[in-house]
Amino acid sequence: METSVIYAIKTNYSEMNGTEKKIADYIIKNPIAAVAPSIGKLSEEIGVSDATMFRFVKNLGFSGYPQFRICLARETTPIDPVPARQGLDSVDAALESARNALKETFTASTHESVKMAGKMLLACKRLFVAGMGGSGIIAEDFYHRFISTGLDCHYAEDLHTQLILAAQSKKDDVCVLFCHTGIDIDAISIAKEYYLHECPIIVITCNNRVPINKYATLSIFVLSTMPSPIVETYSERVASMILCDAIYIEVMSSANKSCIDAVNSVRRVLDTRRF
Repeated sequence: METSVIYAIKTNYSEMNGTEKKIADYIIKNPIAAVAPSIGKLSEEIGVSDATMFRFVKNLGFSGYPQFRICLARETTPIDPVPARQGLDSVDAALESARNALKETFTASTHESVKMAGKMLLACKRLFVAGMGGSGIIAEDFYHRFISTGLDCHYAEDLHTQLILAAQSKKDDVCVLFCHTGIDIDAISIAKEYYLHECPIIVITCNNRVPINKYATLSIFVLSTMPSPIVETYSERVASMILCDAIYIEVMSSANKSCIDAVNSVRRVLDTRRF
């Protein structure tokens, strides 16, 4: 599995020797400049031998320097964030991006993953929902859907409370963890805690190369092909919301009477707050 170069460097930094830290410091400070050169030129620029650079790359878990460069390029290549400067109307760009994200996300494998996620949620004793930042917004929406089902659901917005919940999880619970980038340190720390307690984790992230998948019992990928971080953020959110709907429908289509009664009870009490 390919991983983030910057994440790999930072997580292994404390165990590096002086020469390795010299390479690591250069790449962290100059990630874009480190992409283009050959191994010889980069080694010369940093002041180390080619062999040392090669060992550094291998120790990070990459098959060789070419794979290292490709992964670093994916993280650092600058993109024009404004669709209008790419000749796209703003409305058309948003719609096209959403269509592409939905098309790429909902493949045959996603259908199978949704069915598996539904089975896991119906069988769990408690459902924990987690996510930070923008992914936390999706997580809260997922939690809002499922608190009406009668499942024992738990969610918190801040990191410390999420870690406290994770520390009390057990192997007959399930955590649904949203982390679109797959490299967020806080989300990974949450995943590690659930993993430590043998709690099954459904990770919803961007692809199979990101490090958070290491802790996943089941990974479901929300994909976006739009080359703009502004538009990509919204298209990813649209696809994530529909994925949440799909999992909810999967659960309710196989739910027992107590779940149906819980939904009806919620509808009844909310109806009292309407004119």
